Amino acid sequence: MGLPWSGHECEEKLKLRSELEEYKKKFEEFKARVASDAVLDMGSSGALTEDLNNPCRETELKKMYDKLRLQMLAKYIMEIKKKSKTDKTINETKEKERLKAMLKDVFTKAQRDMTKKKDVLSFIQEGEKKEAKTQHKNTKRKAKKLKFIDLALQNLQMIIFHEEARNLQTMYKQPDPLCELADECYKIGCLLALHNPPLLLDWEKKEPSDYLPPIKMEDTSAKTALEI
Repeated sequence: MGLPWSGHECEEKLKLRSELEEYKKKFEEFKARVASDAVLDMGSSGALTEDLNNPCRETELKKMYDKLRLQMLAKYIMEIKKKSKTDKTINETKEKERLKAMLKDVFTKAQRDMTKKKDVLSFIQEGEKKEAKTQHKNTKRKAKKLKFIDLALQNLQMIIFHEEARNLQTMYKQPDPLCELADECYKIGCLLALHNPPLLLDWEKKEPSDYLPPIKMEDTSAKTALEI
């Protein structure tokens, strides 16, 4: 029995297989480039569809804040009531007002600190934008560089998310429930401020009896790194 294909047919078959392998390789490279761009877009802005693998997405940050506001605070309020009953020098009303003042100070500091960090990156971004306007070459490369700068904010957010909040507790070197609460508030405040767009606290809408206000979205839409 002879060979199923002639020498010419075998050569054509091998050539076709080689071309198919080459097309497959190019297609995989194309998919990798598209996936890379998609990751950057998903990571840099909360205005896009939420990444379910991101623990700092808007939905989760709001849940985290609501848990602090509606559940965790109750523990410290009860602690104040308990101390005021056992120690007559402690005034329950004054201690609660002090707690409210502390909460506002900590969240304000968190927002201010993160704004400074974002301003540094924004300064770099503005320089890149001006350069991009004068140089039309390599526009795609510059846009991608701006995306990475924007993504740096999300990376900072993830670092803070995974860090244990113990700054004040370490500073005072003693277990203090109020320090523990302040550390947690600062951490959550930083995460809210780093979100794009920032998740701000609406202190003007806080009721006198409330300890923390609801969240409001920033009025102006956050500019993405693609705006050059």
